[in-house]
Amino acid sequence: MPPAVGAGRAPVPLDRRSRALVGLVAVVVAVALPALMRSVGIASDQVSLAVQGGLVIIVGLVAGPVTGVLAGAAMAVVGFGLTGSPTDYLVPFVAMELAGSGLVAGLLARRPLFPLAGVLLAQAGGRLARLVAVAIAADGFSEVTVAIGEGWESVRGGLVAIMLQWLLVPPIVLWLRGWAASREAPERA
Repeated sequence: MPPAVGAGRAPVPLDRRSRALVGLVAVVVAVALPALMRSVGIASDQVSLAVQGGLVIIVGLVAGPVTGVLAGAAMAVVGFGLTGSPTDYLVPFVAMELAGSGLVAGLLARRPLFPLAGVLLAQAGGRLARLVAVAIAADGFSEVTVAIGEGWESVRGGLVAIMLQWLLVPPIVLWLRGWAASREAPERA
């Protein structure tokens, strides 16, 4: 692995075309993989959100905040449009959570930190965005306890998926950053 991609050094930024490609591939995989898993009976909405959450964090950490936000919102909307998942009333909340995760991950994309820190912060940012959306939908902030309870249930229900993101996302991000650095290396020489 090139030294530019490890912890403690800022990753090589992707060009616009590569960012768009990473975002597009992530949206396609985020819709297709859960749909395939559902068709063989091994997926639920919680599994779909875990797959989408992991992918949007990867997109944000590799391609930046704009691509992270757009990919996150697109995953929820396109997923609902093509597969009916998430359920219609959950689309705005899932879109906010994924876009929030993508934003936080993207804001950390150029920071010299290990991807696991980015995953943890992006997960927290996504959950916070969802809590804010639920609180607003629950007649303003008068019923914040509903949002906190909903947020805790989504964390508790997806704990295995959250831990899988901790294990799988950092090596994928490091690999993609290595790929980006190897593409840049000949141009710098």
